[in-house]
Amino acid sequence: MKRSETILSYLKEIKEELLGEGIVALALFGCFARDDETVYNYIDIAIAKEKDHLKKCSTWHYFDEVSTMKASIMKDIVYVE
Repeated sequence: MKRSETILSYLKEIKEELLGEGIVALALFGCFARDDETVYNYIDIAIAKEKDHLKKCSTWHYFDEVSTMKASIMKDIVYVE
């Protein structure tokens, strides 16, 4: 299985949880989406929130949500040396 397929599969698994946070779409882009990544690349994920999300909460709260999502994703990563 290509790494892009693995990443997309994982994003689909956590999608329901993220929908509760106001996320309406996720997208993989960059080298992992093109399947030309190296060990030095990072995973690029675009996040689309509800249109009026920043009217409901502060920008600081938004960045806190993104940090929480990142931590949630990072806990499931297995590092191989």
